Amino acid sequence: MTTKSLTNSVYGWVDERLGLSDLAAFARHKTVPSHAQSFWYYWGGISLFLFIVQCFTGILLLVYYRPGADAYESVRQITFVMHFGWLIRSAHSWSANLMLFAVFVHMFSVFFMKAYRKPREFGWLSGMALLALATVFGFSGYLLPMDELSYFATKVGLQIPAAVPFIGPAIATICAAVLTSASLRRSVSSPCTSWSFLRSSCRFLASTCGSSSATATQFRPAKKASPQSSARASPSCRGFCARTWPGG
Repeated sequence: MTTKSLTNSVYGWVDERLGLSDLAAFARHKTVPSHAQSFWYYWGGISLFLFIVQCFTGILLLVYYRPGADAYESVRQITFVMHFGWLIRSAHSWSANLMLFAVFVHMFSVFFMKAYRKPREFGWLSGMALLALATVFGFSGYLLPMDELSYFATKVGLQIPAAVPFIGPAIATICAAVLTSASLRRSVSSPCTSWSFLRSSCRFLASTCGSSSATATQFRPAKKASPQSSARASPSCRGFCARTWPGG
């Protein structure tokens, strides 16, 4: 059996179970509207890429990180003793800041371009939930090294709800307990929780066939690509999401 026939056999076996040929055909014929401000549509993908970097580097840091009284010492060992530990920690820290920046840019672009309107309301709501999760996880990350910055950042953050009249101190106490518990478990819980919201957001996005404020008249039927065509062929997440998460 030659290599080509073996490859065709493996592809046929996978295609029979996953329907890759149908997905490829759909991606080839899917057209998306062309806009003068398509630059703003990149920020959702940038946010997703930085989230993947967060998961990858966070899992590597989780191997050597020890929560509790040994947290500071474990972070010191990661930074100064482990090979390339400083690089992994720096990548995790910078990608967290850049992800929050990209998420906010994406949120404002969706808002000002009115991409939250019918029928994309659920996509907007799931995105706001993801923004809240990203903010909470970003803030709780300051607590993990258990150093001076962690102490004062947490102290300042807890003073914000404490300023609420009457119920502020009770809210601050609850937030302190939740923040401490969440910070110790966030390395495992944050990717799982965020991925569940990402899945829901992608499902809503797939059900509405778009990522912009474009109207239905801006979509053109499939045709052969040409330099003069204003609609460019592009892979769409609709079929991919439907096949990847059929039970979502």
